[in-house]
Amino acid sequence: MAAYVEAGLSAEQLRDPDVLHRVRLTAFIAVTAGALTLLLVPSAMIAAVAPASGAAVAGCLVSAGLHLIAPLVLRATRSLAVTAHLFAGHVFAGLALSTLLAGGLRSPTLVAAPVVVPLAMLIGGRRAGVLWALVICLYLGGLYAAERAGLVPIDMVKEEGWTTAALASAVGVVAGIVWLLAQHDVLRSRALARERRVSSKLANAEIAEREARLAAAQSEAQQVAGQTLLNTMSHELRTPLNAIIGYSEHMLECAEDGQQPREEQLESLRTIIAAGRHLVTMISDLLELSRAESEGLALKREPVELGPLIREVTRTLTPLAERKGLTVAVELAAEPRLIHTDRVQLGRALTCLLSNAIKFTGDGGVTVRSRGVGLAGASGCEIEVQDTGIGIPPERIEDVFMPFSQVDSSHTRRFGGAGLGLSLASRIVEGLGGSIQVRSELGVGSSFTIRLVD
Repeated sequence: MAAYVEAGLSAEQLRDPDVLHRVRLTAFIAVTAGALTLLLVPSAMIAAVAPASGAAVAGCLVSAGLHLIAPLVLRATRSLAVTAHLFAGHVFAGLALSTLLAGGLRSPTLVAAPVVVPLAMLIGGRRAGVLWALVICLYLGGLYAAERAGLVPIDMVKEEGWTTAALASAVGVVAGIVWLLAQHDVLRSRALARERRVSSKLANAEIAEREARLAAAQSEAQQVAGQTLLNTMSHELRTPLNAIIGYSEHMLECAEDGQQPREEQLESLRTIIAAGRHLVTMISDLLELSRAESEGLALKREPVELGPLIREVTRTLTPLAERKGLTVAVELAAEPRLIHTDRVQLGRALTCLLSNAIKFTGDGGVTVRSRGVGLAGASGCEIEVQDTGIGIPPERIEDVFMPFSQVDSSHTRRFGGAGLGLSLASRIVEGLGGSIQVRSELGVGSSFTIRLVD
């Protein structure tokens, strides 16, 4: 029945959960009311006096038929309010007639009169319920006034059948109300469940859309960063290559003329070697980052002494710092002395952080510290590289480890490098099962801390 009514609703009504709930409730009320009315036929035959028993039975049958017509009215009119008033109207008319014919205020069917109010409210809403509550009150007041005025209503109920009729009316009302409220609760629960499912689907759709937008934004950022990297690498590769070619041609010309002093030759050779090493470093970083992204790291875990490893890395890069007038300090804690990790990869990550610190520090120096810590219930260590360099703007700290991303392209031009060191260090440390924490203040310096669990 409910499906039949829903088939005639508009698209807007079908999208309204409250309308669907009331439509299904209307179909249930119509069937239930019709069935209960038919069950009253035996009591009407018993309670009514002989001339009126046939009319009472006919009234019950007509009323049951009118109940069952309500869903058809709803489908035809598509109006819950109209259906509610028509349904409540014919129920009230039947009750009013039976009350008038069965003793007025002493009628056994009077107990069913208030049922009109919840029926109207459940189908048509609060306004329909309030309207029919006023109608019932006015009707009961009219009966009372008629009785006080001496207008005795007709009484077609046999004395011996009054109790049977009253009991049948009371039981029917109670059973109908209980059954109606139970079905209302069931339908409401189903409606809420459907609403939750729809809300969940909408939430999932919003999450998927948000993730798609984020992925698109990240893809676009990667494309921009890749183009920036291409431009930067083009500049960075040309610089040492031009130096190598230029100084080589100069040395060749001088060698042919035999005029270049030995010291100038040595300086030219040093420049060529430095440029070549710079090229090797950039290409190595790019290859290592590409390998870490595509294949992952090939790890060889073993007991590693932190002190000797840190001293080895700092000793290698100290000449670079000294040429810039910087100091490199090492502060090692007594514990942990050993940590199980990949020595080569940890050394490469530390080299990236230290060379980055030296590159972006103009005055002062760089300090490398180690200390033992407890991480997630396990022992571990921290290796901190702190500098007094240019610092990082707060809004760009999250970007420093992104592949093919640089904090500021002008810094790359000013300080050199392709901006791959921090990305490579981050990938290595993540592969070792650790993390890198960053603290920085613009114009004061930065601190990069490697955290590893033993």
